[in-house]
Amino acid sequence: MLLTPLRKALSMGIVLAAATFGPLVWSGNALAEGSKEAPAKTTQKAGDASAKPGKSATKTKAKNKKRTATKATAKAEKGAPKHQKADSKAHKTKRARETKPASKRAAPPAKSDDAPHRGATKPASLPTSDDSPRSAPRAAKKAAAAIPCAGPVVSLDRAGVESDRFVLTDCHNKPLDSAVKKISILARPFGAPKRTPQTSVDPGVVKRIAAIAKKFPGRTVSIIGGPKPNSSGSAHQSGKDVDLRVDGIDNRKLVEACRTLTDTGCGYYPNASFVHIDARAAGSGSTYWIDASDPGEPPRYVSAWPPSADAKPVAAKPDASARHD
Repeated sequence: MLLTPLRKALSMGIVLAAATFGPLVWSGNALAEGSKEAPAKTTQKAGDASAKPGKSATKTKAKNKKRTATKATAKAEKGAPKHQKADSKAHKTKRARETKPASKRAAPPAKSDDAPHRGATKPASLPTSDDSPRSAPRAAKKAAAAIPCAGPVVSLDRAGVESDRFVLTDCHNKPLDSAVKKISILARPFGAPKRTPQTSVDPGVVKRIAAIAKKFPGRTVSIIGGPKPNSSGSAHQSGKDVDLRVDGIDNRKLVEACRTLTDTGCGYYPNASFVHIDARAAGSGSTYWIDASDPGEPPRYVSAWPPSADAKPVAAKPDASARHD
């Protein structure tokens, strides 16, 4: 009888103990399992930490190697010639451009149909008019380039003023129409307006001026006188002659150069500042005379200059064209 109540009381005690201490036992088990996993995680982290120093050392070693290579390249470029330095810089730029992401690369410039193609010839530029002294030689060269077959550029002026530079003949020694017009303006009578005169210089005169300029390259040819419409019986009336001098050249040398030209009249005036040159018909031959008169005096022709003790004046004129009014 007594055992039955004891059994019941013991059973109730066990149930109450389980209800009371059961959660605590489960929490203790969870903590125990957590403590077991913690060392494992700690061990894993330690392993990762031990692995990281190896990767860092590898990166550091790679950086040091790259830095050493860069220094060696810089030293090599420093002692290399300039053209090799330029090639190295170009290679670096090209490599940096290639390694750059496509989204960040600059787009190449668009090609235009109007852009000149490689190998295409540039059109010849037309001569420009510029009166500044510095641009005169440049303009003369451009004008010469515009002529398909041009002779040399010649410097001329009008008795020391109105200087100009232009081509007189083509490469076949044919006088250019533009040169005839410009020389006619330079040779116009003094006091006449600066425009093409009524009587132009003959193309044969332009051809002879070009020949004289060729004998004294780089020298300025000064036009002293030209066509004189009121000078009857003289080559000046028809525009077939010109009075000139060459800067820095003695007139005796100038007249000797004139005498080498075919079908040309050469007049030497020792007491004047010029030499007379006139163009004659083909096959008519050349003529030479010396007029020792002073300016404003009647002509006084002599056979030689300087005159010798037994030299006699020449009574007759060489020909009608030798008259110098």
